[in-house]
Amino acid sequence: LIPYLFPEHYIAERFASSAYRRRLGMIATSDAVVTDSRSAADDVIRHLGVDPARVTVLGAGVSAQFGPPADPLADRIAALRAEWPDLSARYVLVPTAADWRKNSLGAIEAFAGLPPDVRDRHQLVLFCRLTDDQRSDLEAAAAAAGVGAQVLFTGFVPDELLVVLYQSAELVMFPTYYEGFGLPVLEARRCGARVICSNNSSLPEVVVDVRARFNPFDTADVTATLHRALTDDQTIGMLERVPEAGFSWDLAVERLIAVYDDLVDDLDPDPHRAVATGAPHRVAVVGPLIPAQRRDVVRFRELVLDRLAADDRFDVTAYAVHHLPEVLIDIPCPVRPGAELALAWASGDVDAIVYAVGEAPSRAQLASMSLLPGHAVLLADSRAGVPADRALSFRGAADDDLVPALAEAISAARRVDAAVTT
Repeated sequence: LIPYLFPEHYIAERFASSAYRRRLGMIATSDAVVTDSRSAADDVIRHLGVDPARVTVLGAGVSAQFGPPADPLADRIAALRAEWPDLSARYVLVPTAADWRKNSLGAIEAFAGLPPDVRDRHQLVLFCRLTDDQRSDLEAAAAAAGVGAQVLFTGFVPDELLVVLYQSAELVMFPTYYEGFGLPVLEARRCGARVICSNNSSLPEVVVDVRARFNPFDTADVTATLHRALTDDQTIGMLERVPEAGFSWDLAVERLIAVYDDLVDDLDPDPHRAVATGAPHRVAVVGPLIPAQRRDVVRFRELVLDRLAADDRFDVTAYAVHHLPEVLIDIPCPVRPGAELALAWASGDVDAIVYAVGEAPSRAQLASMSLLPGHAVLLADSRAGVPADRALSFRGAADDDLVPALAEAISAARRVDAAVTT
């Protein structure tokens, strides 16, 4: 959901892309959704309209190698200097990435705001994989802030060295703008490091003491928290005693198994979708609309779309399997982008789905068929790639029998899939 929440920093130019919206639709239509934090669960419920009863928070964990040190600090610093000769013995470690939400620039600015005597006793170490251009940009930002000589960029760090970096840091700072869980914070705490972090998204679930958190959008607050964490004995003692939040992979696995157990127990052998008595069935018809001269498009219009739209039993909306042009003429019903189908189904705005499948169905259409139950009308002599387990064939149905056959199928259980050969 990060691109959805911050489109101006990620996919502003592609926000309406069918691929991304299909992914959101897949979440919205799932029988169960699992997340690694309560914050992520709340976002799924709030922004995608998922029923809270379908969402389970699993938590997360770290591997056993993330643990307290067993050797002296001097030995660990010596081992790290074999990789980074300029590493200081006293450093503030920032787990980050070349990503806006990780707030690397905010970490540099907060460090630069420390009193000179405190800043001069420490080094700021940012670890993440960087391209040459990304490194140049961050080095320029550090130089502009007056701390270029006191900032070290490690590049990519393998886990075995990452553990030592956590164990040997005077402090770990995590100034992110948003996290789904915040695994580096849990890793650092398991290694015995003192940690300060942002007060947003999932991080209050991982670092439970409010005194160890700051507002990442307020550089002065970050600097003040960083200053206390480096100089104030009471704050240092508090950071060493921040209680564990109780996360583990074992617990996450137990919760996930329970989700699957509940799904199996709740399976309904005959899951009908209720339709108001006498009301027309709200039917989504998914198929090709352009180019109009294509044989399967002509058959789709003549055999399916026009006839269903003219039938009073149905309230029809067409969903295009391709990019819609600005103007569509002579379509006998409303037309929507195919990417919107999943959300319409999840919200209960659709009673049944009819897929009109041509000789070369798109990957998007086949993906939709695998996620959303529907009735498949084959516009070619073959099954055209329709997954075998999605089809119940009406063998030998003549063209004139097509709409009555569909009407019967649409009135049946919502999960019965019919392939009407033409």
